[in-house]
Amino acid sequence: MRRHLAILRVCVASSLQTEMEYRTSFVVNFVNSLLSLGASLLILYALFAQGRPLAGWSFTEVLVVLGTFTIADSMVDMLLRPSLGKVSEYVRQGSLDYLLLKPVNLQYLVSVRNWTFWGLPNLLLGIGLVLYGMSANGALGVANLALFAVMAMAGIAVIYALWATLAVLAFWFVQASQAQFLLYAALDAGRFPVGVYPVWLRLIFTFVAPIAFVTTVPAAAAVGRLDWGLALGGLVAAPVALAVSVLVWRLAIRSYTSASS
Repeated sequence: MRRHLAILRVCVASSLQTEMEYRTSFVVNFVNSLLSLGASLLILYALFAQGRPLAGWSFTEVLVVLGTFTIADSMVDMLLRPSLGKVSEYVRQGSLDYLLLKPVNLQYLVSVRNWTFWGLPNLLLGIGLVLYGMSANGALGVANLALFAVMAMAGIAVIYALWATLAVLAFWFVQASQAQFLLYAALDAGRFPVGVYPVWLRLIFTFVAPIAFVTTVPAAAAVGRLDWGLALGGLVAAPVALAVSVLVWRLAIRSYTSASS
């Protein structure tokens, strides 16, 4: 564990050093985050213009869903896309050979090797939106915060496992990286409660691409309207999805043939 933490620290420090060479990009990304969040809020205002709830969710409750989505989206931007998005490149160029020689688990190393901190403003905005929405609903308390944190971490674990599993398909398929864009598009649907979608889409977002566990379930925990059946499903889905991703990675490494030899 100590060695893994040391590797994480080195990877974060190296990525931060690289990011600091482009400080203007941080400011530009902060402005883009504000504009994107503002556009999402305008859509919500339009949807609630007649004062009706959205699939049973009030305006302030949907703000928590949007905040949760913003947090998950920032984690994808800061870690998953820059790190796991390079797997196909490693395989295609043969640079994966050098990573295989490192005395550390390959999946872990690839998962934390590259960071981008342009998504940090988005993360802070998402946290602020969740806290504001919880306060507006009178749900800002230690118990709800703890429950939200647990379900949010489970949701992020699910999205990581899905992303890692799709990324490793590059060992077998050259254009496997395109599948990650489909997952990102599915994640974008998580900015609203899954209840607003037709039944068939709800089933997909719960059992196929379980976006419900990433945004809707943690948000429900934050405002005190959690379905304990879905909560249990999320807590089970996270370790199962992680275990599947580890299994797929092991199978992929066994079938890997060097592109540089």
